[in-house]
Amino acid sequence: MQPIQIMPIYGTNTSDIVSLYHHSRNSNTFQELHESRVIAYNNNWITLFDASDYPTPVLKKTIGKKGKNFIYKTEKNNLLSIWYDLQTNVIEFWGDNYKNRITAMTQIQTNLNKNLQDYNKKLINNN
Repeated sequence: MQPIQIMPIYGTNTSDIVSLYHHSRNSNTFQELHESRVIAYNNNWITLFDASDYPTPVLKKTIGKKGKNFIYKTEKNNLLSIWYDLQTNVIEFWGDNYKNRITAMTQIQTNLNKNLQDYNKKLINNN
């Protein structure tokens, strides 16, 4: 196994973050995805949120049909992307502004918790 390259290989302009983001979406292995995340992290371009505590129906409702809720939050917070990685149960917030990423993450977390409450109410009412 090759060591992970920790030093940033990308610059700080917008095309670099876009290139790295697209590379991460096209990664064929977990190792490639991890390396992209490390580079993004080292350049302060990504924030990760562990969504493993949320059931699939809650995640689906939060993301929205065809990703409409994530797209809205992405545009509202001036981010490159908000992406849910199904294999790692992580929500990725991509953008060059840390404050915007944290704001979007807080908004998504609020939506997740509301949708979880609704989900739990339905479970209780169906029993």
